[in-house]
Amino acid sequence: MSTIDYYNKNAKSYFDKTVDARMVEQYNIFLKHVKFNGKILDFGCGSGRDSLAFKNMGFQVYPIDGSEELCKLARQYTGLDVKCMDFFDLNDEEFYDGIWACSSILHVQRSRYLELLRKMRNAIKTDGSMYISFADGYDEEVYKEDGRYFNDLNEKSFIDLTSLANLRVVEYIKNKSNISAHNNVTWNIFILKRR
Repeated sequence: MSTIDYYNKNAKSYFDKTVDARMVEQYNIFLKHVKFNGKILDFGCGSGRDSLAFKNMGFQVYPIDGSEELCKLARQYTGLDVKCMDFFDLNDEEFYDGIWACSSILHVQRSRYLELLRKMRNAIKTDGSMYISFADGYDEEVYKEDGRYFNDLNEKSFIDLTSLANLRVVEYIKNKSNISAHNNVTWNIFILKRR
């Protein structure tokens, strides 16, 4: 089973586990770097929880996810046009004021991570910002028993990659998860801008 297969097969249980997580603190970290009413790409939207929150706050939201089953649930939940697409099909140029990648690109293969960061950089406007979060790891690639792949970066390895992608870190925070299934997990949160 692949990562996408896992989310397709377990879409409803994943939706139920994550849709009610309180994310106000994380939204505040991100949105102070994004133009009000601006365009936000929810990059790996999962349940659609964050897309709906941004929509209700007055932003133009573009949610995408790689799991067709999660996209269906997110469409129903948000009323938004949730696109099912591979991250690497992102080819927009200087279109978004912000990209929200909350616990999503941690599934991207290490060998292609830099390529994706460059695509994300190209997709934000010159003054745009990116929010990227992932569990604090041991700088290793891990395949879980359920079939999911995790690129367990640590702070240093991620910052090295962002530099190669011509991005700069403007804010970095470590905090605990708001999702009960992730108790005792420490998350790295980065706000990035173009160099």
